[in-house]
Amino acid sequence: ARLRGLFNPSTLRLKRDQKDAADEARRLFTKPFLAAQLKYYDIPFRPSHKRDELLLLLQNAVNQGKCDQVPQSVSDMEASLRADYAPLQQKANFDLHRFMDMYFLTDGKPDKSKNPEPMALSGLRQSWQLRTMAEGIPGLHTRIAYSRPDAEFCIGWDEDEVNALADRITERAREAERALKKAKWDKQMVRHKKYLARAAGRGSGRHKESFDLDRCVGSYIIQCPAIEDDWDLGDQTLTMDICKGKANSLWAAYHFGILEGTMFFSQSEDTLKAMFGDDLSDSAESHSNQDDCSDEEGGEEEKEGVIAQESARGKKRKSGKASPAQATTSAATGDSNNAKRRKTGGTPSPSRRVYFRLHGRETGEGEVLPDPDAGHIDFLSDDCATFAGLVDELTYVGTNVEFRGYKVSDTPRVKPEPWDTFCYGRYGLEIV
Repeated sequence: ARLRGLFNPSTLRLKRDQKDAADEARRLFTKPFLAAQLKYYDIPFRPSHKRDELLLLLQNAVNQGKCDQVPQSVSDMEASLRADYAPLQQKANFDLHRFMDMYFLTDGKPDKSKNPEPMALSGLRQSWQLRTMAEGIPGLHTRIAYSRPDAEFCIGWDEDEVNALADRITERAREAERALKKAKWDKQMVRHKKYLARAAGRGSGRHKESFDLDRCVGSYIIQCPAIEDDWDLGDQTLTMDICKGKANSLWAAYHFGILEGTMFFSQSEDTLKAMFGDDLSDSAESHSNQDDCSDEEGGEEEKEGVIAQESARGKKRKSGKASPAQATTSAATGDSNNAKRRKTGGTPSPSRRVYFRLHGRETGEGEVLPDPDAGHIDFLSDDCATFAGLVDELTYVGTNVEFRGYKVSDTPRVKPEPWDTFCYGRYGLEIV
């Protein structure tokens, strides 16, 4: 476009631009300039041509549109130069064979003098092809180093140095990941600190009576290293929302990243064994003790209220059909139900330990856990602002899984799904 304006100033809109183009053409249109332009655009000419002949050749080429695009030869040269001076991974992505010749081979044979130090390539699209090529070169070693978002490919002549480089890269990546997780957790803990400040302002931390289950009700953020260190949870926050149940019991909706579902709490392990059995097999009697989550006092800090957590992958079982577990439990317990409720509904225990059964599904494919998992939590003060928990054996995670909870609201934000959701069928589907 610039050459077209120099040859045809009258096509420019402004008079000032027309004058500037004419002046620039008189200054530029020398024989060396014209020859350089013709050579750049691959327009043939003879060195013996005079200036006016070169000018005519170039003007005709411009008018015919031959100078509107960069010539292919120039594009090829640019790509070649980019490959030579680009970062290492771009060179490898551009041409693996050329990369190997440049850094590790001479005339197709190993040459350690070219690049004696190990190198790391990030964002390599052809890592397996490069590894295969390296395996065919005597003395050349490779290793993949852990890094986010892309793994780094380490390659060099000394195996120990290659491994050391990969270890350093991996450790730096893990340090960065730990720092990011800590920053995210610190951000979540701001909510807990704000809750404590509000509670202190209301004087709710000064309770004359002993530990009371009712004060456990609320929304908690959860910290569980066994899950957070082994799974990539992204920006997810682990949570537990505890609701008041019947007969001095509690229900909770939990979201542990890879697992989600419902928990049932009682201060008596014997009560849980009577309801669920020592073998933790499914029992639906506990569903009769589940109460709706109700708004608690002191919930002004979070007005969103309770969110019903519906089953993500199925319909509710039709009412009017008692499950085999319900029928068996009803016949076996009979008159003992009232006795159990009298036992669990008395004076609040001085102990802050609460036992639970946990059921649910894994969040990937939605497969329901085979059986409930057992554990307990110890509230660390009578105001129930924090607790330390332990799951004896958490499915998909391991044994003696520890976790901690930090209260962010006195109002639970999620309503637990019915226990029956996880007792019938699999993959979130229930028998109808």
